[in-house]
Amino acid sequence: PRARGPWGVHVRVEMSAVVVKSAAAAVAAGAAAAAAALFVFRRHKKKTQKSTGSRSAAAAAADEPRGASVLEVYATRPLDDDPDVSPPCLKLLAFLKLAGVPYAYVPYKTHLMRGAPKRKVPFVRGGPHLEKPLGDSQFIVEAFQARGIGSDLDAWLTDEQRAIATAFRVMLEESVYWSLLAVRWIDETQFERHTVPLLFGNINPPVLRRFVARGVRAKCVKVLDDQGYGRHAPDELVHLMRTQLGALETYLGGSSPPSPPAASAASSSSSSASSSDKPFFFGDRPCTLDCVVYAFTTSLVQGPWVDHPVAAAARSFDKLMAHQARLKALLAFDVPPP
Repeated sequence: PRARGPWGVHVRVEMSAVVVKSAAAAVAAGAAAAAAALFVFRRHKKKTQKSTGSRSAAAAAADEPRGASVLEVYATRPLDDDPDVSPPCLKLLAFLKLAGVPYAYVPYKTHLMRGAPKRKVPFVRGGPHLEKPLGDSQFIVEAFQARGIGSDLDAWLTDEQRAIATAFRVMLEESVYWSLLAVRWIDETQFERHTVPLLFGNINPPVLRRFVARGVRAKCVKVLDDQGYGRHAPDELVHLMRTQLGALETYLGGSSPPSPPAASAASSSSSSASSSDKPFFFGDRPCTLDCVVYAFTTSLVQGPWVDHPVAAAARSFDKLMAHQARLKALLAFDVPPP
C-alpha cells in the first residue's frame, strides 16, 4: 500500500493537470470565438449606422421641412403586407391610423432601440404634442386620448363597455402574448425555420447571425420560464389559446370550437343569432379594443409561424377571422419595405 499510494496520487495529479489544461484551452477557444463574433457584430452595427443613419430616410425627410412636427413610431419590422411583426407595435399603428394621427415609421434596424424610454418597442417621439419620448403601446394610447391627439376611438363607449374592453385587452396582452412568444422563441423548429431568418436574416456572416440569434433566444426563454408560460407543453398552449380566443369569439357572436355537447350548442346558437351581424366589438364602429384584437389575431395567423398548432387553433374561430379581415381592409396600411 505504501508503494502504490504515492504512485496513485502522482498519476491522479498528472491526469488532473491534463484535464485542467484541456478545460482552459476550451475556455480560451470559446472566449476567442465569442470575442471574434462580438468584433464582427460591432463592425456590422457601425456599418449599419453609417449606411442608414440614426433614423429612417423617410422619417428624416419628413422632419426636414417641419422640424419635430411629425410623430415618429419606433417599431420592429414589417411582415409581408402587415406593417409590423410585433403585436404591441401593430396595435399602436392601427390605433394611430384609425385616430387619424400621421406618423413616420422607424424600423428596428435603423434605431436599434436607441432612446427607448422603457428599453422596448414601440415608443414614439416628435410631433407637436410630445415633450419627450413615450414608451409602451397602452401608455401611448392613453396619453394621446388624454391630450386630445387625434380622434378618441373610445369616447362613445359606456362604462360597462370600457370595463369589458379592459378585461379583453389585458387577457390578450398579458396571456395570449406569452403563448405567441413561446411559439416564436421556445419551439426549436419554429425558431430555426422562421424566427432566425425573419428577425436576424440581415446579420452576416451566418456564424454571427447564429451567435446573436441564440443569445437573444436564451434571454427570451428565460423570461418565458420566469413568467410561467415557458413551462407549458405545446398542447397546453393550444388549450389556453382556444379558451381565451373563444371568449372573444363568443362576444362577437360566434360559437367557440371545440363546443361541448348539446346544451352549450343551443346557447351559443342563440347568442350568435342575436349578435351575428356585429362587425366590431361594440357595434358598427371600431374602438381601441378592435385594434388590440386585430394586432394579436394578425400576429397569430399571418407570417411564417402559421404551421404551428397555436396558429391553427386561432384560425378555427370564424368570427375572429372575419373581424381581422374587416380591420385589415379598413386600415389599408401602406406597408414600408422590410
